[in-house]
Amino acid sequence: MTGTKRLASSGVTLALCEGRVSMCRRLTLVLVGALCAVFAMSELSRAQTIEGLWQSQSKAVYRFVQRGVSVLATYEVPNKEQMDAGIKAGDLALKGDFVPDVLVATYYQRAPQPVQDVCPEFKIIDHEIQWKLEGDKVLFGTLLLIGGDELGSCKVTMRALQAIRFERLKDKELPQQVEGDGRSCSAVWCGSW
Repeated sequence: MTGTKRLASSGVTLALCEGRVSMCRRLTLVLVGALCAVFAMSELSRAQTIEGLWQSQSKAVYRFVQRGVSVLATYEVPNKEQMDAGIKAGDLALKGDFVPDVLVATYYQRAPQPVQDVCPEFKIIDHEIQWKLEGDKVLFGTLLLIGGDELGSCKVTMRALQAIRFERLKDKELPQQVEGDGRSCSAVWCGSW
């Protein structure tokens, strides 16, 4: 084969003409470079999305929607503690940005109903979170837990960080009803309240 050369990696046949070998080599390099760039971009965009269903270790399920770097998540299937605090499917769970494998967002939770009845300012508790995407299937980070020493004081007297882990679900894995795991201090509030 004096006039052609086949590139096994791309399946493209290039004509190598007498006197134009250097031009054809440059074309080959450009073509291989373009194929690598397309592959890298598809891998990058796949790895940088958290859109879909995620389940926390408390068994609550969240639906993440992503537009560019902006992320919004709603409670898809709240756990028992969250439902007892008044959280319903469709309520806003978090809003923020996801840039190279790190989610920075405001996370919205609620205190247990008895605390909300006495201290309405704790109906919705929001705080900043910073979570990391591990691989394509796990989000992990910390969650701020707050609490008080007595019902009625409406003062935060305790703060603690809890490790949190979310795992990506497929739509067919969506549970219909979930129970909490007892590790979330009534989902948002620790202490004697």
